[in-house]
Amino acid sequence: MPEKVDIEAPEGASVTYGEVTVQTVKPFTTLSALGIGYGTTNTAVGLLLVLGSTLPMGGSPLFFWGFLIMALGVAFIVGMNGANWSFSCLDVATHLAEEMLSPSTDIPKALIWTIIVGFSSGLLVVTSVLINVTSIDGSADNSALLLFYRITGSKAAAVGLWVPVLTTTAGAVWSIQTWQSRLAWTICREAGFPLHRHLSELAPALLHIPVWSLIWSASGTAIFGCLYLGSELAFNSLISTGLLLQYISYSIPVVLMLLQGRSNFQHGPFWYPRLGLVANIVMLSWTLVALVFYCFPYYLPVVADQMNYASVVLAGIAVTTGTLWLVYANKNYEVKEILEGRNYHDRYQTFY
Repeated sequence: MPEKVDIEAPEGASVTYGEVTVQTVKPFTTLSALGIGYGTTNTAVGLLLVLGSTLPMGGSPLFFWGFLIMALGVAFIVGMNGANWSFSCLDVATHLAEEMLSPSTDIPKALIWTIIVGFSSGLLVVTSVLINVTSIDGSADNSALLLFYRITGSKAAAVGLWVPVLTTTAGAVWSIQTWQSRLAWTICREAGFPLHRHLSELAPALLHIPVWSLIWSASGTAIFGCLYLGSELAFNSLISTGLLLQYISYSIPVVLMLLQGRSNFQHGPFWYPRLGLVANIVMLSWTLVALVFYCFPYYLPVVADQMNYASVVLAGIAVTTGTLWLVYANKNYEVKEILEGRNYHDRYQTFY
């Protein structure tokens, strides 16, 4: 199978899809990927760390298969679910690799700098909030605006501190719509969904964007967001499942790579033989931990209206995805490889 290669795009290169030709005047660079990664992962990162629900810490230690399990430690890991979302979706830059001149170097840079910038800025926010807030009651409204008001005692100051958070959130929404519509368009381009012929269409000039994939993916996100209005329990279970699905999607290629042998793959500029293997093992280990603990209930004693149904949602998504594959995608889905060509335009011609 031909391998993906980084080919320098000439100035004024184009992408042709059907009767639409998109002129790629401005290449997608490391700075562009970093902007999307930062906007997606750093949205109110500090606030997410302190706005999680306060879990009951009582109960005696349990002995399970010879291990001493402390209720405090279990509650801490379960509570990491909300904070974990601060650094979710780190794979967003990889979905835009086809628009990048040197994805083998630009994508790792974007991922690394996203973590560094997000951690540094988030740590400042967390520290300042925890130093100044008097108390955080799990049963009270701990929204960012009310936290700022409790810290400052001024409505004007609270609104002033809230505006940057709102601005960052708006920027994150734009970034999220960019990469998720691009991902939806890629799957539809490869006939992975029903109605893929319509969803894979690019809008004519002046837009030149996958407008139908954008509307479709954005509408789905909006519908899921409306779950919060009907059932907070269903919404929390859904977002918990979203985090687990990300870990599963990260783990699949790592498992396949380890089974095939890391040395059998072409090495890129960021290849680390020993450190990379350690990172793969740590990631798979944490995925197993998350799959278990992130399905635990949030409160004790467990009651139906406070249960964590992430495992049920995960099973439902697995059944739906499996059915879609057996009924439709197994016969229609076709992976389109980026083949080595003479220029950037030739690479995209292999899709169509």
